[in-house]
Amino acid sequence: MQAKVGTDMTHIDLREGLKLRFEAGAYSPRTLFMITAACSAMLGNKPVRCVGVLPGVSLLVHVRGHDPSTLGAFTDALWAQTQHHIESWIEMADRFPCMALPLDGAHVTLAISRTIALDKGVMQLEVSPLGSAPEAAAASPAPEPALAAREASTGRGGAPAARWWHKIGRRATPPRP
Repeated sequence: MQAKVGTDMTHIDLREGLKLRFEAGAYSPRTLFMITAACSAMLGNKPVRCVGVLPGVSLLVHVRGHDPSTLGAFTDALWAQTQHHIESWIEMADRFPCMALPLDGAHVTLAISRTIALDKGVMQLEVSPLGSAPEAAAASPAPEPALAAREASTGRGGAPAARWWHKIGRRATPPRP
């Protein structure tokens, strides 16, 4: 099954087996989440995975029975249902490396990438680690995933972490030295 989506003057031919790569920081985690959910709906409500939605964290979204014609409102509502769960889970990710959320209209799973291998889904989005080119992403060692995710959520770890957390909807102030 194929579908086209317009993104910044570019049309992407969505299809099963497609792998899209993004440079770290090019899109916020919220936007990556919404793109992943939209792709799932547009590909016939099949699961789509996003590797690197946060540093060291993978996301699998499986939209169920949704009409793509109301996609914008749906993905906004899905993010609103999911955001506070992500915030809570990041604080506990070192003890609970996977979180599954059966939500109204979708099933969302987040996992620490090094610990839990999520299903690839029918399509995959990959975010390159900070400081590496997309083609080198697979070969680059990632930071400790639970620590990186927790630092991104709490603002500990300096300006990059604060920017990540700000992008998912919360302002973080890094600790003062």
